[in-house]
Amino acid sequence: LAAEAGYLNAADDSNAARGQWGSDELRIYSFDIAAKGFIPFESGFSLFGKAGLALTHQYAYNKVFVTDAAPSINQVNNQIQPLLGVGFAYNFSKNFATELGYTYYATSGKIGNMNVVTFGLTY
Repeated sequence: LAAEAGYLNAADDSNAARGQWGSDELRIYSFDIAAKGFIPFESGFSLFGKAGLALTHQYAYNKVFVTDAAPSINQVNNQIQPLLGVGFAYNFSKNFATELGYTYYATSGKIGNMNVVTFGLTY
């Protein structure tokens, strides 16, 4: 059993182009905490599952290029999203492993669900 904290940079896209369509921006990121349980096997592999919460920030802006026109979208949303994840790990030693996992962030308020596949090293 373990606790996990993480950061996800889901979208960081900006188009400052001028012209008929104007400028737009999309920014989505979250900080999460989760409880994580493992089922170890003698071969060094283990399965894991996790459940927790993520604080997600979403900023969306779009303006059609017309002088003094209001933006068609100008939203800032902060929501707490439940998350669930599964995956497997391979332990190189007692303290060092590599993981492949899938995490689902559930829809909350105006922020839609996210599906994330991760690969990483843990200590």
